[in-house]
Amino acid sequence: MGLPVMLKQIDAATVATIGSNSPLTAGPLSGDVVFAADDLSWWRESPFRPVDWRWRLAQRSLVEKMPRRAELQDPWVRRITKHLRSRHEVPKSRFSKRASCDHILAEVSALRFATDPLIGGELEAWVLTGEPRPVVAELSGFEEPVIEAYEQCFFDVRPKLEAWSYIIHIAIGPDVYEGFRLDDLPPIWKTIAYFRGRYMLAVTLQAFPGTRVRPWPDWYEASPEEQARLIEACRGAVFTRCLGRVVSSVRDLRLILELGAALEAKREERFRPLGVAIPLLSSEDMSPVVDRAERDEPVPSPTQSSSVTNVATVKRTA
Repeated sequence: MGLPVMLKQIDAATVATIGSNSPLTAGPLSGDVVFAADDLSWWRESPFRPVDWRWRLAQRSLVEKMPRRAELQDPWVRRITKHLRSRHEVPKSRFSKRASCDHILAEVSALRFATDPLIGGELEAWVLTGEPRPVVAELSGFEEPVIEAYEQCFFDVRPKLEAWSYIIHIAIGPDVYEGFRLDDLPPIWKTIAYFRGRYMLAVTLQAFPGTRVRPWPDWYEASPEEQARLIEACRGAVFTRCLGRVVSSVRDLRLILELGAALEAKREERFRPLGVAIPLLSSEDMSPVVDRAERDEPVPSPTQSSSVTNVATVKRTA
């Protein structure tokens, strides 16, 4: 099947399904696949180029005639275009091009557009640790070719890991400065991965595992007591970052009260040994002292206290 016939199949009705989370469309990270005529966000020089620009550009090239640009000659853009074209051709015989489907791209597409967004979110968090691809493959459990293909298709951030502003605003999103939400874990994972590295990310995945429970990684040596302390500290830090810039709802107030209760419990637990060695004075112990002080010397008013202090200072220095 030639390109003109295929373009007739991918008609306006197909393009109108942009908002759905399917491999043919841009997905939630990409927004609308139909660019305005003057939209240059996919250019190499653009500081706003989305992390999945290759996938978006390949999709666009299938529905409209594109101007000659170097980005269209990118090897991964051409590979994605060929993959998308093969998926939508109708086989005429057993020698159809469907047999040459790119299985690596099919796998990373399934990861990116899975019904559970935490799958791709965790992989992207490991990439943001800045570890080399072989290490990311070992940490995430995916093969290195899959890691490379996912980065090139959907998360092209490795060349810009030093540009923290780009990572915050484009790769992570506004939750970094507006406040985390516990019903949206990927921004939490990504932020901690980028600013604190793989060890803290491993702790965060224990504290906020999402839909999958993970064993403590064997490459992070820590006793069970140390693991518990690390997880507790991580949860406290994330809960604090869940507070928005403006407390404007009952939910925000409840979160503040829960944080205060947790801090108070932690403080009592930490200082309880001191309470045994040096018992706190009770109200019965303090009442005779207070009564004696009230009889012997009246408490000066705020205006008198400053003059009394000044006189005492003069007597000491005379």
